[in-house]
Amino acid sequence: MKLPPSIRQTLSEQEEGVFVTIGKKTERVHLMEGDSLTVEVNEAFVHTFCLPCPLTLQWHYDKDNHTVIFGPFLAIWTECVGNVDSPSFAGMEPFLEECTSFGADHGVGVFVLPTSLPPSSEWQGFYWTETGIQTAKFPSPHVVYNRIHRRSYEASPQFALWTERFTEEGILSFNPSFFSKTEVQSHLETQSDTRYLLPATVAWDKKAVLNWVRSHKSFFLKPENGSQGKGIVVCSSTTEGLRIERTHPAKVKILSLENTNEEIWTELSSYIKGNALVQETISFRTVQASPVDFRYILHRRNNEWRMTSSVARIGQPGGTVSNVARGGTMARTKSVLDLWYDPRTAKDMEKQLAKTVRKLAAPFSEWECYELGLDVGIDEDNRIWLIEVNSKPSKKWTHAEKAIRPSTKQLIFQTLDAFLE
Repeated sequence: MKLPPSIRQTLSEQEEGVFVTIGKKTERVHLMEGDSLTVEVNEAFVHTFCLPCPLTLQWHYDKDNHTVIFGPFLAIWTECVGNVDSPSFAGMEPFLEECTSFGADHGVGVFVLPTSLPPSSEWQGFYWTETGIQTAKFPSPHVVYNRIHRRSYEASPQFALWTERFTEEGILSFNPSFFSKTEVQSHLETQSDTRYLLPATVAWDKKAVLNWVRSHKSFFLKPENGSQGKGIVVCSSTTEGLRIERTHPAKVKILSLENTNEEIWTELSSYIKGNALVQETISFRTVQASPVDFRYILHRRNNEWRMTSSVARIGQPGGTVSNVARGGTMARTKSVLDLWYDPRTAKDMEKQLAKTVRKLAAPFSEWECYELGLDVGIDEDNRIWLIEVNSKPSKKWTHAEKAIRPSTKQLIFQTLDAFLE
């Protein structure tokens, strides 16, 4: 540990030693005489504080309590499959390695907390080194970043016990859980600043659905717990009858409108497991007959939502969704707007999009989340509509260069904020 001369001298003058705090543990230590600015620690120190090596951390000195405080630590909570010697993280490896590298550059210790770990155990997990992935014990983290992929785990008793522990230990939970589409819809409908940005939507209900079949030319069925475009159903009235198309897994069926209401309801119900939203389709602008939306990533710092990045997502020609997981591609927001508008109008629309997503994010400050993925689209009349709000935006990275994505930087910076507060 490298310390400035003034601090080192102050610490050396404490005859009874000084206190060191790392995570939630505080111990008295003694400084030995020496000329170097580097403080060498012995194995007992490393063992006491559960420190993996090598490690670069931030520190500050509490003069009133003669305590040197080291940190911070960030735990990324996610699934791990395979054995300890050959772990796999469901394609998250590039993101996890990126967090570790950028964290080390800024004095943040990053480790992966596997969901298989019981809540009563010591803090332990995986971390990246130059020689590969290692396992170790760690101090209590200052921030836990929830990147769990399964809603079923979030509904488990183990998840509840872990989150209770986070609260008891004063650990910031960066993204507490998945969002419910119904709760998001209801929350934004109560806000005068946002309700006009929402497509017409009703809850999954037999009477309402059958009414929409007869009165709407086209509408979506969106599963309550769907993600990445999975399970979305498009119902369209055609000359042949009611066309029912599911995006993933792909399925198309045409149902005669001469069928009874009970038969239509039975068929539609076969596509939906649990709850869903029934939502009007919007005629969004396209690129060469391909659906287009815009994904904005926002982070909340000092209780203010700030735009971190944006990207246009372009789906398959004639498709319904533009999710990258469903075969979509990404392009610069400006590049797509330049295809649609003259330079001045494109610039104005880019500003309007940024203003709109900040407005949509504002109500979620009440939900104690710090990161949002907002999907919006632009219709043929240049009106902006909300498509979806995500509490766990995708971390897939398609850029060939080894750039650090903006959302990774924000995660590390906000971990530093939590440590220095």
